[in-house]
Amino acid sequence: MKIQGPSADWDKRLIDLFVAGLNRKAGTSYQSPRYPDREDRRTKAVDAMYFDPANGSLAIEHTCLEPFIGATAYERGPLKTVWEPLKQAPLPEYHISLRVPLKGVVRGSNWGEAASLVNDWFLREKDNFPLGETSFEIPGIQPPLRVKVFTQYIKGYPGSVSIGTYDRAFQDRKQSILPRLKKSLTEKLPKLVRTEADRRVLLIELLDRSLGNLWDLAKITNELKTFFPYLSAVELWGTDDSRSGIAGTPTFCHLQGGFIVRAFLARPIVSLIPPSH
Repeated sequence: MKIQGPSADWDKRLIDLFVAGLNRKAGTSYQSPRYPDREDRRTKAVDAMYFDPANGSLAIEHTCLEPFIGATAYERGPLKTVWEPLKQAPLPEYHISLRVPLKGVVRGSNWGEAASLVNDWFLREKDNFPLGETSFEIPGIQPPLRVKVFTQYIKGYPGSVSIGTYDRAFQDRKQSILPRLKKSLTEKLPKLVRTEADRRVLLIELLDRSLGNLWDLAKITNELKTFFPYLSAVELWGTDDSRSGIAGTPTFCHLQGGFIVRAFLARPIVSLIPPSH
């Protein structure tokens, strides 16, 4: 089953957040946005154009590295069956980020039984998670399953739960990212490069942190310059919400030479110590 990517509205919102953050951090004044791809669906146009009187035009193309495409059932099954349902049980005013070993529920295990044990543990303990990062061993699962939990209080926030993974070697993560990245670059780079603009940005979004992280993305895009020479003609930025720790509040990272050379949050985050926790 194909997992649907973000909506067109999220495309627009993400780009607007990126430009607002860029203006705030870099002192630019990009404004007067146009969305050529929405204006004319018959031609392959970029997602957004902005203009700054001092710096000229900015063309932006957004692309996603979607989760699960080509992933094995061994990877996909536990994540979807055991962990994804926890997203439906947020705690108001808290963001809870769970990091689980990708292959922690081993082949041959009863995933339904593991899901029940995980759900019971989460509902029982979520009100008592300490702020910051801790780790827990979930009772009843063999071999023992250890989960990393990051809890953040945000006054007035409706609450959310995000799921990520750990314990994957770089080469494994690379094999997950590489086919998706090549597909995205093949589809998106040509129209961005041929767009007349003073500055061009390709914004790559990681939709699922089990694929890897933004440092991985920086390394892999740098390795692909031999195959995609037009990469040198654009700025590469990566984004997800893992570094902010808050779902829906992405961090934008400038990827250059195999490194993250600068980064900023989509918007300032105000986290307060709760009155009692």
